[in-house]
Amino acid sequence: MYSLIVLLVCFYAGNAVISGFGISIPGLRIAGGLIVTYIGFGMLFPPARIAEDEVQAEMASHESTAKLPDIAFIPLTMPCTTGPGTIAFIISASASASEKGALFTPMMHVVAITTALLFALVFWLCLRGATSIMKWLGETGIDALARLMGFLLVCIGVQFVINGVHELLKSWGFVLA
Repeated sequence: MYSLIVLLVCFYAGNAVISGFGISIPGLRIAGGLIVTYIGFGMLFPPARIAEDEVQAEMASHESTAKLPDIAFIPLTMPCTTGPGTIAFIISASASASEKGALFTPMMHVVAITTALLFALVFWLCLRGATSIMKWLGETGIDALARLMGFLLVCIGVQFVINGVHELLKSWGFVLA
């Protein structure tokens, strides 16, 4: 539910927010691309894991009556599923639709809401089946999949930066069309 809300708020209000702060779309694309690239490198080259025994010992050392925090919004929604890269992409897509005059057409509302609902549903299904997926893939499979996803994120982030730089140069008159 939180992911759905964040996606729709970013789509409909994101352009006004970045305009209010004086952030250009090329700047948003470059910043979003750098963040996505950084996250991708973190997945591609993960830090050394802490042994499970050490984690259990540290958890046991904490007071057992401490109230566990609700993780539904942070970290699951922000920044895991709808983090800076997703937000930058959604605002960028909204700005592109706005430039073409398609942002407030009935069809665009249907597309935006349907896409956000499908994303939230897929995310919910992934979380619901995470235990089964982890058992099926095993530790080695999860590590390989994380690195593959990291590589794809690096590629997506770099392309986002390229698009932002291209658009910036075009606005300055250095690039034709």
